[in-house]
This record gives sequence, C-alpha cells and structure tokens, in this order.
Amino acid sequence: MLDGDKVIDSVDSYFSLREVGKLRINGEVVLMLNGKPVYHHGPLGQGFWPDGLYTHASDEAPEFDIQKTKDMGCNMTRKHIKIECARFPTVLA
Repeated sequence: MLDGDKVIDSVDSYFSLREVGKLRINGEVVLMLNGKPVYHHGPLGQGFWPDGLYTHASDEAPEFDIQKTKDMGCNMTRKHIKIECARFPTVLA
C-alpha cells in the first residue's frame, strides 16, 4: 500500500505449483497432479489455535497438525483465507 511514493504496508508470500491438468475417465472429469489422478481428501485449516487464537503457541504445533492430518489419510489441507504468521513452517516433510 502506498501513500504517495511512501510504502506504508506490504505483504510477502510464496507459492508453488506442480503440473496440474484434467482428464475425462469414464465420463467424469478428474483432476490430475503430476500426470496422476488425484482425489482431494482433507479438512479446512482455518488457522485457529485454541491456546493462541490466530497464532500457534509453539513452532511444533503446525507440524503436529499437518502430521496428524497425514496420519488420518488426508492428502491436502484447504487453507482458510488468512495470512499465516512468519513462524509458520515454509518447508514440511
């Protein structure tokens, strides 16, 4: 956001994307990720933390949530419209 020539607010972020496409299989359009059909299965991550409201209380908390989501068989988390704090991990195994 600018006030004349002066920057008064800014946001930095990142984004990554693999090869995404679609394919018709048995009359149904299927999402393809990296050349393979993918069924999205996962929760809505609203970025709410009971012990910290909109900021996680520890650096391990988001990693714990993501690992538990994977352990439940989910392959994605749909993120709510919210800018995560700078402590949110940018690289997860």
